[in-house]
Amino acid sequence: MTTMKQVEANRRNATLSTGPTSDEGKLKARQNATKHGLASTSTLPMELADKLEQRLEDWKAILNPENVLQQFHVEFAVVASLRIERCQMAETSRIIEIAKVAADSGPKWDVERHDNASDLGATLKRNPVYVCRQLRATPAGRDWMIARWQHLLLAVPHPMQGLRRWTETETNAALDLLGKPKSLRSGMTELQEIFESSMPARELIQAEIASLTAEQANSAEENTVLRERHTVGLSIDTDSNLVLFRRYETKAVREFQRSLNFIKTDKKERAAKLEKPPQPKVEKPVVATTPALAANIPAAAEIKVEPTPIPVPALATPVEAAAPTNGNRLYRKQRQADARHQEYLARQTA
Repeated sequence: MTTMKQVEANRRNATLSTGPTSDEGKLKARQNATKHGLASTSTLPMELADKLEQRLEDWKAILNPENVLQQFHVEFAVVASLRIERCQMAETSRIIEIAKVAADSGPKWDVERHDNASDLGATLKRNPVYVCRQLRATPAGRDWMIARWQHLLLAVPHPMQGLRRWTETETNAALDLLGKPKSLRSGMTELQEIFESSMPARELIQAEIASLTAEQANSAEENTVLRERHTVGLSIDTDSNLVLFRRYETKAVREFQRSLNFIKTDKKERAAKLEKPPQPKVEKPVVATTPALAANIPAAAEIKVEPTPIPVPALATPVEAAAPTNGNRLYRKQRQADARHQEYLARQTA
């Protein structure tokens, strides 16, 4: 339980530093957690505010927006262009940084290679075929795969330890490391049966570890060649930061092109509406508006409407109406009743 002395000490400490109090200081404090500002779609770094206003004025004079909607897309295109430039600057800075780290003889380059392999391995579940191929192409990626296989080897149940079986998560992790596509796993029954028993699963994992270890025999030479290529800015496409920057750049380019295409299309449509000649108005025909037509039409009192006779169908006699279609018992009774009725009518008329 907090004592009164601790509460008073906390109050005194709170009065020593309460953060920025001015509006400018608060605005700067909001940018403390910003790394590169490329993931945000609504804000830009403060240093680009002046450049944004100047470019907006220049582009409005060039694109000449004709309505509010076009003006919005002009502003959106300006913001997207600034993001493209910022992404390109970030890519250039990252390439220079990689070259400096590779030229240095310290262990930082090896640490970054393993960090990039870990970042790439985190996406293995999303695209196992591509990521598995990329991991096996580098020494750091093979080290990461060997470590993952060793962790799975510890999860294989020993025959003397009981009947515990692999979970579905462990089976999928093994299939990811093998680079098997998700769309074809339902038909890989033979491969999935291997993981249902401990001994075949253990043998398969040990074979994969041995294969990766054999590929690591020339890892020192590969690292030397890769370091030299990184020094001159080559073979850096797998760097996680560069991949992220290029993804942001591609998105900004797409937004920039969409805004410019909208402005161009909207201006064409507005120009076509203005240049289109007015269509002649089609007048509807008016019936009996002239004296000549009105004279040929008789007055309503002179028109005689004669009723049309409606033909009445002849009524069939009861015998004809109830003529049977077959000789079953019900129809025979009906015929007998009709015959008796006809005899009765004949006697009455006689």
